[in-house]
Amino acid sequence: MNTSQELKSFSLNSGKDWEKEEEDRITLYDAMYGEKRENIVLQRLVVVARLPPDSADGTQLGAHWEDLTFQLGRAHRWDQITGLLLVYPACLLHVIESSREILIAVLKDLQLMQQQPERAVLEAKIVFMGLNLHSRMFQQWSYKVLNKNQVIGNEAMTGHEEEESTESLVCSVLAALQSLTQKLDLSKTDYAMKYWRDNGTPVEKLRMGFASYGRTFRLASSATGVGAPASGAASAGPYTREAGFWSYYEICTFLKGTTIQWIDDQKVPYATKNSEWVGFDTKESYDIKVQYMKDMKFGGAFVWALDLDDFNGEFCGEGSHPLLSHLRRLVDGGMPTIPTTTTKPGPSTTKPGDSTTKPGPSTTKPGPSTTKPGPSTTKPGPSTTTAAPVPGPDFCKDKPDGLFENREDQSSFFQCASGRTFLRNCAAGTVFEESCKCCGWP
Repeated sequence: MNTSQELKSFSLNSGKDWEKEEEDRITLYDAMYGEKRENIVLQRLVVVARLPPDSADGTQLGAHWEDLTFQLGRAHRWDQITGLLLVYPACLLHVIESSREILIAVLKDLQLMQQQPERAVLEAKIVFMGLNLHSRMFQQWSYKVLNKNQVIGNEAMTGHEEEESTESLVCSVLAALQSLTQKLDLSKTDYAMKYWRDNGTPVEKLRMGFASYGRTFRLASSATGVGAPASGAASAGPYTREAGFWSYYEICTFLKGTTIQWIDDQKVPYATKNSEWVGFDTKESYDIKVQYMKDMKFGGAFVWALDLDDFNGEFCGEGSHPLLSHLRRLVDGGMPTIPTTTTKPGPSTTKPGDSTTKPGPSTTKPGPSTTKPGPSTTKPGPSTTTAAPVPGPDFCKDKPDGLFENREDQSSFFQCASGRTFLRNCAAGTVFEESCKCCGWP
């Protein structure tokens, strides 16, 4: 009797207090590492220091702090260290982002450097210290040594003005930092993709992310545009049950009775209702991102996540999986006209949705036709075997590592690794597509 009453009580409470239960839930990961994670609060430190006139090559300072960040990273495995050290001829600027313990260690090291007989660093000043930051300016820690030819218009930083005050030096370096941050647009996908590409990642291995969810905020004033004051996350969605995060099908419900606005800089829409604000992706923003992905010749796309799209087509009125279906058509080659005004994304989101169901059956018709040309390709076989043997040990000779189509069998493909040839098979019913270097349904 008591058990049934307790179960009944729990059932009722779970319907009313599920938000509190989600907050109180402890996972195994939290139980093991929760205390360490709670202690890691992102902070940013900006330090300016004067260098002695007879200072050695600035690379020695850069190497010193590079070794320091490496040692600190090993000692504090959970504290990511990011930032930038700029060594000018007469001064240095160090921006470092990490936990409180890391920043204290850096300041102690700076103090020791000033106390050493050789005094590699003279007077140092803490210019800025930010606490509990929401994002980072940099993706990793690095340093750069600048010579006089690379510093224009700042005599205090080149050493031409030996009597320049420390205050003037700070102002000059802060001006340089402001100019730097204006050029570092690190929050955009463009920066992230080019960062990995420029650091050696093959473009065919880079996958661009596409979201089927939105981020929400609770507005703190009457302003509704980008950058408007917010008091925190908006209410949790009725299904995802996470404050500040809505699935696409939850967003569709929210959009009823609202006007979709367009963020020209970020190429994505947003909408507001009452005091809640949500930014998200639509088919129109997918169009722009896929076009960018193809222009940059990146390897393909990935989506987070499959179950966040309107998979049953019950909320958005655009058929099942409206975003994923649209993305697949774009990747397969179809590129609709990219919207140019802020009023198009709203009403246009329903029109392409209806069209997603019409091409569906048509995609199955060409399927069998792909098997008919199959036998015909075997007839001119002798003319192609010299270029692509099946699979010969020389197929991958002088070829870069990667995936290549097997012209003799669409259900398989070649994988080249260090000049060696491997024959791989697609899953049953799928064929290899050269456009995405992947196996898909015909």
